[in-house]
Amino acid sequence: MRHFTTRQFTAMIILALVIIGFGFYWYQARPVLVSRKCSNQASFDAQKLLVSKVDLTTDTETKASYKSLADKGMYLRTDYNSFLLKCMLHYGFQIVPVSDSEPAPEGSAPEPRAAASSKARTK
Repeated sequence: MRHFTTRQFTAMIILALVIIGFGFYWYQARPVLVSRKCSNQASFDAQKLLVSKVDLTTDTETKASYKSLADKGMYLRTDYNSFLLKCMLHYGFQIVPVSDSEPAPEGSAPEPRAAASSKARTK
């Protein structure tokens, strides 16, 4: 059996800690940080887009509703989701869209993810 010196043992422990630390960052901390960054950016971009929609819309009812939302610092959820998806894809994260359909009745089996995502793409 090979005997390790104290220096080699210390180097192996430090290497193991660095690998574990990197794994924690990559799989735990990084997704949270990217999600926060993308959420903030998507919110800002969606608000900015709503302001430009106010300027471009000719329908008076739509323009009034967009203007009231823009004055309150709000945005359209579809615009936010679009910007969020784009940002998350930029950083290498894929978001499976959740459909806005009614929830499944109690006791029924959930729909498989692959079928749910293919339905979202066909809409």
